[in-house]
Amino acid sequence: CSMCIGVGQGIALIIERVEAL
Repeated sequence: CSMCIGVGQGIALIIERVEAL
């Protein structure tokens, strides 16, 4: 997810995992 960049890499990784599904 592009909005995750610079928001919190730890949380961003989890969000991208969910979006990947």
